[in-house]
Amino acid sequence: KKQVFAAMVLSFCVLSNLVLSYPLCMMSVFVSIQNLTCAKEGCQPGAMRNYLMRTSLVITTMLIALAVPDFGTLFSVFAAVCGPAQGVFVPILFGAIIRKKVGAKGSSAIRWIYHAFLLAFATFCLVIGFIDSFMSL
Repeated sequence: KKQVFAAMVLSFCVLSNLVLSYPLCMMSVFVSIQNLTCAKEGCQPGAMRNYLMRTSLVITTMLIALAVPDFGTLFSVFAAVCGPAQGVFVPILFGAIIRKKVGAKGSSAIRWIYHAFLLAFATFCLVIGFIDSFMSL
């Protein structure tokens, strides 16, 4: 009985996360399409074409997930690589590049140690996650 309750709570949490985060993830795609020269007039927010474009993109992503057998395993490989890259590698790298280009003061030694720890942990997660996910394929 405890396991059923825990599974229901976890399912609710995952569903809540998807409902809240999916629109944010897709926002860059929606805005990019809205700003295309051919779509500026008809795909602005509030227009029927905009609703159709957003709905068709959501349906397309759902169909891709349903069409690929073992999509969860494939997605875990993708997430194992892109998660650490998006969350750690790119922000630290771009932060250093931007500080250098604008002539801002560099990071302190303590921050570099912290960044080194984050990079090491992200590399560990990337390697272990990729190996584990790839072995599941």
